Amino acid sequence: MTKWNNVIDNSTNEAAAMGFRSVFNHINNSFIFSSVIDNGFNSSIGKINLYFKYEYLSILTKEDIEYWPNGVLFYNSTNEIRPSYFGLGGKHQIINFSTVYPKFYLTVGADFGIFFTYGFQRGNKYLSDGSLYYEYEKKFEIDKSIFVGGNVELGLNLWFNDRLGIFINGGYRIADGSLHTNMVSCTDLTQIGTKEWWNMDYSGLFVKIGLLIGII
Repeated sequence: MTKWNNVIDNSTNEAAAMGFRSVFNHINNSFIFSSVIDNGFNSSIGKINLYFKYEYLSILTKEDIEYWPNGVLFYNSTNEIRPSYFGLGGKHQIINFSTVYPKFYLTVGADFGIFFTYGFQRGNKYLSDGSLYYEYEKKFEIDKSIFVGGNVELGLNLWFNDRLGIFINGGYRIADGSLHTNMVSCTDLTQIGTKEWWNMDYSGLFVKIGLLIGII
């Protein structure tokens, strides 16, 4: 999530140059829900699994705060960003540690798909005397906040029988794009409808642990 954090750092430096003091928070982690449906077949290079993946990320930043040079609160906001991902990919079982249950596999895989995002930013702005300037809420426009990305990962699968197992995967997510926001409510009516483009980068390392369920 380097691009977002770089924007935060630049905003902090620009504010400091104008005498403002800011507490803008980096995004360093998120919660991931991942669901994968796959189907395997044998090939000349071993077992191959083709899969469809859906992932849901929940990114909630701490409150961002900025102060006027006189120390009075200028701005505060909270961002809630909820990207979803649909992708298609494949996994290769590169090492099979056992041919009888419990079966233990080492896999390597990659997938490619699209991210789309919804969420909001809510906050307040204040005048230098401490009085409220306006309250506002921005929302992400899903149809204009779509971009391509993907994942590469290495995993360990442990099957206890043909119906149940566990896995642990680690890898790198590639997700760098833009989000479109729309000011949907504001006590300053002239601000309603204001639109912005945000550069967003969800890229980064991840670790996932979960259940394997055999259906067929």
